[in-house]
Amino acid sequence: MAWREARRLLAVRLDNAGDMVMLGPALRAIKATSPCAEITVLASPGGARAARLLPWVDDAMVMRAVWQDTKAKMPLDPEREPDYVERLRAGRFDGAFIFTSFSQTPYPAASLCYLARIPLRAGESREFGGGMLTLELRSLPDEMHQVDRNLALVEAAGFRGRPDLEVSVPEWPERSKRLLQAYGVEPGEPFALVHPGASAEARRYPAEAYGRVAQLLERCMPVLVTGVPREASAMAELAAIAPAARLAPIDLSIVDYAALIAAASVVICNNSLPLHLADALGTPIVALYSGTDLESQWRPRRVPHRLLRRATFCHPCYRFECPIGKPCLEIDPEEVVTAVEDVLNARTTRTESVAEPRQREAAVPINADRSPRIAVLRALNLGDMLLAVPALRALRRRYPRAQITLIGLPWCRAFADRFDAYIDRFLEFPGYPGIVEAPFQPVVAENFLAREAAHQYDLAIQMHGSGQHSNGFVAALHAARTVGFHTPDGQTRLHLSAPYPHDQPEVMRNLSLVALLGADANDARLEFPVTPDDRAEMEALLRGYERGRHLVVMHPGARSLSRRWPTGRFAEVGLQLIETVGAQVVLTGSADETDLSRGVADRMLGRTLNLTGRTSLGGLAALLERADLFIGNDSGPGHLAEAVATSAVLLYGPEDPARWGPLDRQGVRLLRRRARSGQWRIDAIDTQDVVDAAMELLGREPAAAPSMVAMGR
Repeated sequence: MAWREARRLLAVRLDNAGDMVMLGPALRAIKATSPCAEITVLASPGGARAARLLPWVDDAMVMRAVWQDTKAKMPLDPEREPDYVERLRAGRFDGAFIFTSFSQTPYPAASLCYLARIPLRAGESREFGGGMLTLELRSLPDEMHQVDRNLALVEAAGFRGRPDLEVSVPEWPERSKRLLQAYGVEPGEPFALVHPGASAEARRYPAEAYGRVAQLLERCMPVLVTGVPREASAMAELAAIAPAARLAPIDLSIVDYAALIAAASVVICNNSLPLHLADALGTPIVALYSGTDLESQWRPRRVPHRLLRRATFCHPCYRFECPIGKPCLEIDPEEVVTAVEDVLNARTTRTESVAEPRQREAAVPINADRSPRIAVLRALNLGDMLLAVPALRALRRRYPRAQITLIGLPWCRAFADRFDAYIDRFLEFPGYPGIVEAPFQPVVAENFLAREAAHQYDLAIQMHGSGQHSNGFVAALHAARTVGFHTPDGQTRLHLSAPYPHDQPEVMRNLSLVALLGADANDARLEFPVTPDDRAEMEALLRGYERGRHLVVMHPGARSLSRRWPTGRFAEVGLQLIETVGAQVVLTGSADETDLSRGVADRMLGRTLNLTGRTSLGGLAALLERADLFIGNDSGPGHLAEAVATSAVLLYGPEDPARWGPLDRQGVRLLRRRARSGQWRIDAIDTQDVVDAAMELLGREPAAAPSMVAMGR
């Protein structure tokens, strides 16, 4: 049985409640790929309670595992584990994912699953375990974020997902209003939620210091203190110093607790459950983050936050108790309050959405008369980059003295060199969680972000999609101002953002982004500088090839199969144009499209020049500039033909030409057809439709196709 065929799945995560919250993205990925799968979590008591917040969990089983007993307090009981085996066997599970942190072994849990006759067993391991795991993931870096570690395991089994945390709070916000009124906080009134506890002593900021923080915060907002029964003494110590603070009951349900966090203006806590819940619920965080762990392993990634820690020689120690007095947490309460002010100010600006560009400009005061440092993230392919040129041009006109850095994919270095009028500096994008265009390597990405944060950008622009994942990367550059789009839920980590305009043409979408800065968004024309060297390359490639009356370039490739018109039909079109107008047909494509173009050339019986894999980007542009007509799919070369003002027949499948096609339709024919199913499909476009459009653009009346080229499809 394959993993994606499994219908009853067990997710083993035997740590604390916060670890269960961080498991959410992996469980969501399973459900998104296999909606019919039933997921049962095998969890600690605290983890099982937190599982109530995860809508992808169908059932929960509680287990107190002896290998998770950090203080060795569980009594010897040889019957305990066999009993768990029987319970798991009764569940008739098809597969089990065993989720662990970087320092844990999956094999005790894998042994139980093996004995319970669960046929598929996946885990991350560094040790030899024989056949206990049927899917073994190895060599993940220690510093990897736990959410990414969990996702990596399910992705190895074929489930794909995104890394943002998410929880479900039933009846919110009514639930939070009811609770707050009981604690004397008016619904809608700003308040700080302070949680002084943590499961490990080494991660606890002193309760006395928390009391001083609460005392200072009470001057500007109410403070609500939360905790679980074992933290009652810390809550009482805090309240003795800040008597005006409200104390929530220590027996709150996990759902009520999450509702309070969702309603809070800011959460102040240690590296513990409330940090992860606040990240999932969009509440800013100030965390007293001890030196026990690396920040990269557990930090929030979605909301404005500050992690406070003193540098120490022993970081990270991974200890539960500190033998030297926790020097990593010697942080003044005044510094904590300053951090609270910082994240509250960040939240105010980052959720702002202003209608008029002039007002938006005021929210991003960059001095255009000096030489600001500007970073632009757009790590995409050729067509997407060409559609961003008008925005880059407008940005340069707005800030003529700026040093503009483009962060893009490796191929884009040549693009940046060519557009040196608009781009001064190029950096290769290091990858980031959730951004699929480049592999994510945590150490490389963290080093990149640390280096570029030191560059002290005045402005960073997120021009890479809706911002669901890319806003996190741009925020991590720590520019003085950050700008971009946000998704409909309004979540953003930028100083200024606008809702992502799904229905706008891509060119106008990019221009509307720089219009937030006061740039002129009226010049939407594409451009591509063609040099004498480019034209010389083109002439050399065409040398010796018999010139026809019309040079027609056909590009049969596209990255997505759904955007590729059948190669046989390209061959039909080429032969008809040769026969009817004496066209000179040239095939182009990238090196990895060689087989695709060869198929067209073979069907054309050698009556074409195949330049696939032989042109540089500049050489291709010169060829298109020289051509009388371009015929191709919805791909980068189609936008390049527009940029050099060449007539084109462009073929579209599922993608909407209103969003991705040329704005100026003069000299362009866009073809799109529905299949019998009612879906837009590129293979529904008829050969004769393309021939007729080509003949019209070449200035000839459409003619019936000669019978000699009536080839099969």
